[in-house]
Amino acid sequence: MRLLKDALTGITVLIIITAIITLIAMAAAPTLTDGNVDLSSGTTADLFNFSVVFTDADNDTATYVKVIIDGTEHELSETDPNDINTTDGKEYSITGLSFTSGTYSYNFTAADANDTASPLEGGTFTVTEAVVAPSVIEYFPSDNPSTPNGTAQEFAVRFDHEVDVTWEINDIEVHNETLVPAETWANYTNSTAGVGEYTVRASGSNENGSDIAEWTWTVTDSTPPASVTNLSVAGRGMTWINWTWDNPSDDDFDHNEIHLNETSKGDLPKSQNYYNATGLVPDTNYIITVYAIDSVGNKDTGMSDENTTLPNTPTGDVNLTFGNVAVNFTDVTVAGNTTVVGSITNPANHYFAKVSDYYYYIETTADFSSVNISIPYNAGDIDESLVKLYHYSAGSWNEAANISVDTTNKKVSGDVSSLSTFAAGVPQRPIITINKPDPDEMPETSEGDELEFNISVDQIVTIQWYVNGTKVSGSHDKENITLSKSAGTYIINATASNDNGSADNASWILTVHPKFYSTGYRIWDANYDMSTTYTWTPQSFSGFFYDLEEDVSSETMTIHLDSKTDRFIDEGELEYKSVPVSVYFDYDSWGKYNLTGFMAEKYFAAYIDDTEIDDVDPEDLLSHGYLSKILIDEGGESSEKHRVTIGTTLPLEEGYALKAVDVDAESAIVLFVLLKDGEEVDTGEPVGSGEDYIYTQKIG
Repeated sequence: MRLLKDALTGITVLIIITAIITLIAMAAAPTLTDGNVDLSSGTTADLFNFSVVFTDADNDTATYVKVIIDGTEHELSETDPNDINTTDGKEYSITGLSFTSGTYSYNFTAADANDTASPLEGGTFTVTEAVVAPSVIEYFPSDNPSTPNGTAQEFAVRFDHEVDVTWEINDIEVHNETLVPAETWANYTNSTAGVGEYTVRASGSNENGSDIAEWTWTVTDSTPPASVTNLSVAGRGMTWINWTWDNPSDDDFDHNEIHLNETSKGDLPKSQNYYNATGLVPDTNYIITVYAIDSVGNKDTGMSDENTTLPNTPTGDVNLTFGNVAVNFTDVTVAGNTTVVGSITNPANHYFAKVSDYYYYIETTADFSSVNISIPYNAGDIDESLVKLYHYSAGSWNEAANISVDTTNKKVSGDVSSLSTFAAGVPQRPIITINKPDPDEMPETSEGDELEFNISVDQIVTIQWYVNGTKVSGSHDKENITLSKSAGTYIINATASNDNGSADNASWILTVHPKFYSTGYRIWDANYDMSTTYTWTPQSFSGFFYDLEEDVSSETMTIHLDSKTDRFIDEGELEYKSVPVSVYFDYDSWGKYNLTGFMAEKYFAAYIDDTEIDDVDPEDLLSHGYLSKILIDEGGESSEKHRVTIGTTLPLEEGYALKAVDVDAESAIVLFVLLKDGEEVDTGEPVGSGEDYIYTQKIG
């Protein structure tokens, strides 16, 4: 079998390719027709509109349609956007173009996506300068004005062109201005027009035309009527004044306006020529002012008169009533005015309970011999027989004289010689204040010890003290007593009383323990009446320090037991305390120092302010944690005297010795050296008679 490739060997294969050529027709170019402008000539004030018809046989849409005017392109828009057929022509247009004066040529161009239309010549059009009449651009006032007669009213106007301005009032020329430049104010002012309404007109004109500004101007009446005359008082009392006058004769007078002390009291018709002011304060100046007013509201400057009401407290015996308060004067010698003001303001603290609603401040300018005051009170649940009239004078509250209580009308009255602040009150019971001891702490003491009881009372009272219901002898009217009782329980009472009543008793329950209840015995014994908090002092324990000469001690030890059967001392229940005490040096000239005791020995604690050794400042060694034993304290009258001669030594403690090395007998000066274990440790300054030799040793 022969292979295909072998079969094809030497065979020429002819491949014939036939080219199929398709002829595509080229699209037609768009065309422009009917290009025109709506005005072949116009003015610079006119607007020009251009249009052209775009036609495309293939119904292609224009990519642009333009009109070119003297080289400037303007793109046109579809006149009818709904017209989508360009094969029969579609109009494009532009409107509202304006031009300066001159002659212009124009043509149209257009294109679609495939080609450009041939330009369409349009032609020419002519623009001439427009003639514009002048126009008002601003005027003043902007609204129709109203002016009181005799007052100048200004008018002003501006035009956009140069004009001649003529001013008229009610069509009668009153002023003119020629060749007023553009945008320049033309003005006219009038102050002589009578009352009435006017038409004011400003006319601006030139060869191109004219324009006007016009106002309706109202001139009002501004002349007030004449003032009233013969203003005077026709009558007056304590609370009223009646004024009369004659009204003006002006034809346009309409009414009067009344002011009293600069406060308007309203209007009165022109038929009334009087005003009766009532509700006034006695003995007080009042000024009335009457203003005459015409029919359009013009007001004159007013006519005034000043007068005074009569005082409410004339001479003689005068009885005045102010609401529920009565003020009854006897023998008023100089008339005056009396006032009563109720106030909740208290002029000063008082010891009575106020039962009136107010503090009554009563004053007068009258001179009088005496006065009786009556004020109301609230009964409530008080004992009305105790109600009193109080008045505040000379810096304190005092009872009035001849007090009388009207329980029917609930009033209290009394006599005084001067007026002040008054109140009705009921005296308060005295109040005891316990000063010591505090009764809440159940006072305790020991047999033989004294305990002071002290009270204070807010009033003058009678005081009495009682022990278990029995009066304490010699305690009458005393605010404090001192008791020393045998062991037992006692009820202590203090009473205080006066005419105002009795105070609540001051009471204590006093427990007196046996003499050595809390301290004193060397041994605490549960079988005895001894406190579970027990303290040992040098008087009960010889192991503590006690200075017999100074009668001072500093050591104590206190045990705190939970009960008398408690046999365990827990931490914190045994308290040892040693406190510094102040004593004199044996050499009194050195003043005092602080010492503290420890285990029956005394130790130096501090130099203090009462230390009087030269060049030694207060210094507390205990605060630094040092306990320094006192080795020697001598120099008093009972102390042993020491004689030191030159070359001899005065032995001190801890190996120290003081040696005199030189003496100036004439000047009474000695030079000392201090030795320690035979070695010199200090050569001090020479010491004169009465001076101190001081050596300072650093501790620690």
